[in-house]
Amino acid sequence: MTLKEDKILGSLVAGALGDALGYQIEFDRGIKPRQITKIEKDAKISDDTQMTLFTLTGLLWADSIDEEISYSDAIYLSYLDWLDTQESENKNIVRTSWIKNVPELNKLRAPGNTCLSALLSGKMGTLDKPLNNSSGCGAVMRVAPIGLYMDNPVDAAKLGAESAVITHGSPLAYYSAYIL
Repeated sequence: MTLKEDKILGSLVAGALGDALGYQIEFDRGIKPRQITKIEKDAKISDDTQMTLFTLTGLLWADSIDEEISYSDAIYLSYLDWLDTQESENKNIVRTSWIKNVPELNKLRAPGNTCLSALLSGKMGTLDKPLNNSSGCGAVMRVAPIGLYMDNPVDAAKLGAESAVITHGSPLAYYSAYIL
């Protein structure tokens, strides 16, 4: 593995482990932070980790096909594959994500309503035409692979914003993704 590949893998594993810890208590209002001491044996791959992996898959797919496609379009199509894992409908005609066949990624994990409604709209949100005004964290939580994958930080920042606005149209959401 190259140093870049090591960094990407390390970031994904660290993010997934942290997310697995947090997912155990995400909706539990009565737990105290000191109670989180280990990852339970049945730790879950959350929707945040799923979408992070689908972001990376979109980037890899865009670079692996013969036809030219923008990274943001490839990420959008990959998010539609993720949507299929949450709905089991297999509606997405263009298959970008081999990870869609991984059983652990085909689990409903309390996906955010903004992500679901935006992707179910049949439209791709863009910076010029956002689908909504959502400023939720669902946009920024999935863009780390972009900053690690892209060589040019300006291109990475722009793509971070473009991938965020696919589902979250508020400047607060896509500025956060731009900065990350």
